[in-house]
Amino acid sequence: MLRASSTSTPPARWLTASPRCLLVRLVSANDRRLRIQHPPPYSELLWPALKAIRSLGHTATIEELEEAVIEQAAITEEQLAVLHGEGPRNEVEYRLAWARTYLKGMGLLDNPSRGTWVTTERGKTVTAEEVEPLRRDYLAALAEQRKLKAQAAEAAGADTDAAEETADVETEGWREQLLAALLQMDPPWKRWLCSPTSSRPSLLGSRSI
Repeated sequence: MLRASSTSTPPARWLTASPRCLLVRLVSANDRRLRIQHPPPYSELLWPALKAIRSLGHTATIEELEEAVIEQAAITEEQLAVLHGEGPRNEVEYRLAWARTYLKGMGLLDNPSRGTWVTTERGKTVTAEEVEPLRRDYLAALAEQRKLKAQAAEAAGADTDAAEETADVETEGWREQLLAALLQMDPPWKRWLCSPTSSRPSLLGSRSI
């Protein structure tokens, strides 16, 4: 006999909850399922991609790298089924492409020939804990470069649309990363939404006018 999921029938106490509080509870109840089905953001693929190339002898084709990451990072069939846009590439392949690009910018990978990626000397020794700080430094350097280019283009009277499009591409996936972070937290705003209106404290604190 099939058993219904524990989230299929809301608890009785949910029936008296406010709409906003009910939304928070529904999102929390489905958080685990959503995280499992949705592909990880590129930032969470940086270390798996680097480890995969190391395990392949510090050099790999794109296909070899993708297969190794899928196996070692336990990417599911559901995640692989998510297409990027209308396809034909799936979202995992798309985000791995960005992971390779960022690892190259961070000085950890190089691609000496088309479709072939290798670890640099730094990439052979870097640790998992060092990857995220390196990513942040790289993002800061990119932001500074965009700022300087925009200033130079403005001074020359050039159109800055291309620079803005590049910035949009480089921030691919930030909304998903923010949502994932919020769903994993138990911050004051969640308790604030679920508290009675009469006893709800101000998020901004009391202030006299």
